[in-house]
Amino acid sequence: MTDSVPAPGPIGCIRLAGRFDFSAFRRFRESYQPLLTDPGISEIRIDLDEVEFVDSAALGMLLLLREKAVELGKRVSLANCTSTVRQSLSLSNFDRLFDILGEGDEGQEPAAAVIDSQPR
Repeated sequence: MTDSVPAPGPIGCIRLAGRFDFSAFRRFRESYQPLLTDPGISEIRIDLDEVEFVDSAALGMLLLLREKAVELGKRVSLANCTSTVRQSLSLSNFDRLFDILGEGDEGQEPAAAVIDSQPR
């Protein structure tokens, strides 16, 4: 896992890999906290391109992040979802709560923190 990297511009990105479940909670929180407190960041983008699986704990983590971000006037978007992840998000009506971006929707290249949930 790589720590959050401050970025010029309004988008901070966290790239997830492997299984996104409760085991990633602490690392996920440590990655998004600096983005929440950075006044230059207006959007936090979660890149799910390398995520194989999300469970209910992961969905809860995304909701918690969204709640904190909205309180601070920031947006949270989900990008590059695999078909399995997109299906989980749709079944949970996350498409009503989050902007879900596909390839080509990214625009500016954001800063990135990578969280690999696979044990090392």
